Amino acid sequence: MEDESVGCLKRRAFIKMLTLGSSAGALSSVLALGCEALIDAAPVYEGETNQAQQLVFRPLDIKSLSHVGGAAIIRDKNKQFLEDVLVIRDQEENYLAYSAFCTHVGCPLGYHSKYRQIECPCHGARFDLEGRVTRGPARSPLYQYRVLALSLDTFAILGDPT
Repeated sequence: MEDESVGCLKRRAFIKMLTLGSSAGALSSVLALGCEALIDAAPVYEGETNQAQQLVFRPLDIKSLSHVGGAAIIRDKNKQFLEDVLVIRDQEENYLAYSAFCTHVGCPLGYHSKYRQIECPCHGARFDLEGRVTRGPARSPLYQYRVLALSLDTFAILGDPT
């Protein structure tokens, strides 16, 4: 019996190549994820502005801020504060605060505690804890806010970016 597949692939070789090709495609998709953000945007909680126009929050009321490395987006329920703020619990009693939106196209940000970096889940931009861009496509740094302890369990984000 003559081989009719001269000049083209045999059926068995074609199926083998197709299987290997789709496996390679799946693997490349998984590897490509390593180049993009692997986190979601931080959860959103409501805060409230006080008479001094500071955005006030209580970490005990915010589950994602209950541990070091946690993060949350604080939104002023009265809409008097400039913008939503990403708050990161950096140390036991230390909180960092930044604009909650990526400077690339405005996606809400998240925090990757293992790598100590702020990440955009939309396009993979990354920022260090000074708000500086460490990976594009974002080009501008994040606004960083000062956080003031009002009491042992209540903190305020000051309205002027540092």
